[in-house]
Amino acid sequence: MGANIKEAKTFEEAIEAIVEMSKSSARCELDQIHDKDSSALVLRMSKAIKGIEERKKKLEKEIASRDSKEVNEVFIKSLRTHIEWMFGCVSIKIASIKNSWKEIENIEESILFTALLAAKAMRTFNIITFKSFDLNLTAERMISIYRKKNADYGNSFDQSIAEDGLLVAKIRIGDKVRRFLSLTKEGVEVQVKEESISDTLLDLANYCLMTIVYINNHINKKVKYEDEELNKWPIYRRCAAVKISTSPSTLGQLANDIDCVVRKGVAANPNTPVEALQQLAKDDEYIVRMEVARNRNTPKETLEQLAKDTAFPVRRIVAINPNIPSEILRELANDFDIDVIKSVAANKNTPEEVLGHLANEIVGIDVIRIVASNPNTPAETLKKLATNDDIYVRMNVVVNPNTPSFIIEKLAKESDKYISKQIEKIKYLKKELLSINQN
Repeated sequence: MGANIKEAKTFEEAIEAIVEMSKSSARCELDQIHDKDSSALVLRMSKAIKGIEERKKKLEKEIASRDSKEVNEVFIKSLRTHIEWMFGCVSIKIASIKNSWKEIENIEESILFTALLAAKAMRTFNIITFKSFDLNLTAERMISIYRKKNADYGNSFDQSIAEDGLLVAKIRIGDKVRRFLSLTKEGVEVQVKEESISDTLLDLANYCLMTIVYINNHINKKVKYEDEELNKWPIYRRCAAVKISTSPSTLGQLANDIDCVVRKGVAANPNTPVEALQQLAKDDEYIVRMEVARNRNTPKETLEQLAKDTAFPVRRIVAINPNIPSEILRELANDFDIDVIKSVAANKNTPEEVLGHLANEIVGIDVIRIVASNPNTPAETLKKLATNDDIYVRMNVVVNPNTPSFIIEKLAKESDKYISKQIEKIKYLKKELLSINQN
């Protein structure tokens, strides 16, 4: 059941999978129809039973003997809660596909719940229209409607999702679910006669199947690995992605994995080929791009691209990469995000004139403290920072290896006990280091 629907690449394949799912299902939508005199007509879900085909035939005969309006009213009433609950599950799962690292599980569950909602809508239509459990007639009608609307509208559904995300699918499905709930509400008179309950159910099923087909074609892209172990469970691929011993060719394959945790591991691996790093630099997940920015083997042109990334954590990591060109550091020094500027201030390769600019009070005290500790900060800037009112700035100047001795001596005369204590520690450590070297 699951394998077929998860592999459906066309609308027709998805329809076929739903029909097969319905045939092999261990459930029966109609368990029993009670006599009207003894109790209200009700429908309830049944548990898995043997001889389900015989049971369906018996129920079909019983349904056929009832008044159509009476059957429809009771059947639809019993399904309102089921359809509403299923749509809630579909909404949560579709929304979670891009918001969680566990993409594989979310995608598979999204397909399954959407397929169940489609099957529910199809079976409901089938019962109230044909009084039968056989979905083949409904499937034929759905395919006909799909082809006609696709000819009129073009591939607008897929294009809308490509532009605005799976939220489009959730909205379309939700509109039809709410329309169904509204039409089946007691005491509500239908105002728009052109769209009946049957039409709404067919549209609902169509949108569900179109969503499944889109997910399978554009999101659920599973890579077939040469190593059979990697095809079994995501944990195997996650481990392989971070292992130093993993071959570059396998890492290149893993860079296309559906699981973003796998791609994140590949992006951080020092053996990952440059081509794979360039590909991962365009990944949809910013946590993957962050690892590309951190990787020492990422080429400079790729770092230049990531320096303009929309996600500030990516730019922050780019700014601390030791291989980042100085001209990019100059640009990032003017970034609107303070954390990016802090990273530039901490980079040992940041040009002296940039550090001198960041030492200004305008930038902020946190940045100035980092500049004071950067070993590339020029002596002239350190001399200026030695007179700063902030004690932590002056303490960082003291521990900076680039600070001239006359500045430290000047600071030693300060009455501040913290500064004096820090200078005493440095003198002691220098003395100990000299003693070790002499021995």
